[in-house]
Amino acid sequence: ILFSFQVKKRSLSKIPLNKRHHFTMPEAVPIIKKTLSVIAIPGTFMVMMGLGILPVDEKMTKIAAPFIDPLGIPFQPFVTSLGTCKVLAGLSMWGIGPMSDIAARIGLMLCSSCAAYGHHVVGDNVIPPILYFGLVSSLFVLDKSTKEKKV
Repeated sequence: ILFSFQVKKRSLSKIPLNKRHHFTMPEAVPIIKKTLSVIAIPGTFMVMMGLGILPVDEKMTKIAAPFIDPLGIPFQPFVTSLGTCKVLAGLSMWGIGPMSDIAARIGLMLCSSCAAYGHHVVGDNVIPPILYFGLVSSLFVLDKSTKEKKV
């Protein structure tokens, strides 16, 4: 016995904006932003390492080596500026500080992609930086869909 199911195809453009539930997760946006803003904590530790308050982590120097060694940049100024950017980006997720939200997202995506490469060179796990990259990039889609839903 053959069963045939008739599927009714509907175009997304025919569905009113207030009835679309595709790609809208307004509840997820604050959760993702809270998860992403945690980057301010390691950023603070990076600034303290750069200022000499905390000892320099040798593993972090190996992860940063592919980016700073060819340019001859010393580790401590590099980690101080990177840590400051991470703190500002974490704060900008909530509209605090001088950095725009878009600049923070692009910067965090760049940081996480560089971190993935650095961890790969050292032989570490690259999954956490890749997941972080995915979370940051998901905000571009989720914020846009949340704004469309409110209209």
